[in-house]
Amino acid sequence: MNNSNNQANEPPKIAALYCRLSKNECRDNESNSITNQKIILEKAAIINGYENTQFFIDDGYSGTDFAHPALQQLENAIEAGYICAVIVKDISRLGRDYLKVGYYVEQLFLKYNVRFIAVTGDIDSNTNTSDFLPLYSVMDEWYAKDISRKVRMMYQSKIAKGIPVGLPVYGYMKDCNNPKFWIPEPETAKIVQYIYELAVLGYGSEQIAKQLEQERILTPLHYCISKGYNRKAENADLYGWKSSSVSQILQRQEYCGDILNMKTYTNSFKDKKRRANPVEKMSIIKNVHEPIIDRHLWEYVQQKRENKKNSRRKSGKQPLFSGFLRCGDCGSNMHFGFNQANPSIEFFRCSNYVGNRGGTCPDTHYVRVDFLKKKVLRELNTLIDFAKNNWDLFSEMVTQKEQIENKNQSVALSAEHKPLQTRLKEITSLLARLYEDKITGGVDDETFVLLTSEFKKEREQIKMRTQTIKEILQRSNCIEYGLSYFKKLINQQDKIANLTREDLQKYIDSIAIYTTEEKGENHRQRIEVYYQYIGLFDIKSLSID
Repeated sequence: MNNSNNQANEPPKIAALYCRLSKNECRDNESNSITNQKIILEKAAIINGYENTQFFIDDGYSGTDFAHPALQQLENAIEAGYICAVIVKDISRLGRDYLKVGYYVEQLFLKYNVRFIAVTGDIDSNTNTSDFLPLYSVMDEWYAKDISRKVRMMYQSKIAKGIPVGLPVYGYMKDCNNPKFWIPEPETAKIVQYIYELAVLGYGSEQIAKQLEQERILTPLHYCISKGYNRKAENADLYGWKSSSVSQILQRQEYCGDILNMKTYTNSFKDKKRRANPVEKMSIIKNVHEPIIDRHLWEYVQQKRENKKNSRRKSGKQPLFSGFLRCGDCGSNMHFGFNQANPSIEFFRCSNYVGNRGGTCPDTHYVRVDFLKKKVLRELNTLIDFAKNNWDLFSEMVTQKEQIENKNQSVALSAEHKPLQTRLKEITSLLARLYEDKITGGVDDETFVLLTSEFKKEREQIKMRTQTIKEILQRSNCIEYGLSYFKKLINQQDKIANLTREDLQKYIDSIAIYTTEEKGENHRQRIEVYYQYIGLFDIKSLSID
């Protein structure tokens, strides 16, 4: 027996019987099943005189990835000197990357004097029958590459038909009549709608997560487990919602009824790391399944979250208006300051003021905090009081204002779009002419590279701007949602006695500060307050001084 070669004072070495089966391989194929591999390997071990054997099994692991638990365990055992032989059904069971297979057979096994046997390939390192091993490994890698290509083609076919290639997102389930598509799942769809409602009311992701936890709503993971799905739960807290989970739900476009495929990619069939695809490279097909969230509302929430993200600050000890103020002329942020001689005098001024290094704005747009606080508090209370007592009139005023603004914006964007298209045609013509000049020798290589690079850069910028204009023009008016949620807010609001950052985050989107026109007792300064949900609203239109 081969095991008798061990010295009497050493434990007998092990003949490792290694089995592997990929998820992509058909499990109904008995020739490659783990059970069949074990039978073949046990028989091969007996024929070759190995009695002390141990199975190392990687079930559900790709042959192009060698980070398998059982294979790693086997490698460690070899390096520790416990293994005398490795037996596999065929060379592809060890792997489908010829470089890595070569490392094991030509380096690791030889270094530790480990015999290697591939039964169906008639490969045995003890009898010099492994001369064709490199060829077998290359063929196995070609096979893996071909399988990867076919799988990719299958996915591309589904993508072209608007079929989702992933599992349904939280809130949806597969349609029983057509499992290729999704339908809303009654229980979780209501939770998704509730999350969006809280977001519109001004709740942040962490606040929503706490609210769901307080109401003892199962997390998406534990909901799947409760329905019998095979999911592993590392967190034992059934209701421990995380802000990251809420954020993912709030940004998923699938809830509008759209299908988003190709959200991630890999560099090659050997690379298992998934990388996020930019939006422009995704496949997005709209209105495929029944929406859970109306598209108007989804777009409104995205805009709200973006505005809130821009004004969010980590510290709660910052100045009252920090993050809310911008210069009305140049659009730059306003920076906080205080009077050195009298620190109680706090103010904001344009960060882009020409007096600062590199600034371009001609005026400081100086505004004192105490003045601004009184003005915003007075106007906010006036607005809330008027809207609560004259809702029909107020909503009509806001709607008319929005319609006028949308019309003006549409005219301006349409006027911008036409010259962009003209310039795009010019660039295409200029590029074609450059290539002709390059071929005929009319332009040198350096000039050709420089000009083509500049033209292509400009072309991409125009395409991006054109797409933005198109999306804005196609975007429907969301004011009805803004008004409905603004009404919910003010109906719960009493008169504000002392303005806080929480009040600002709830009601104010931004405040534009313009140049002071008059000072002293006749102090006059244009200040525009942009409110959440309803945008810019002129308090003077309410006949309030």
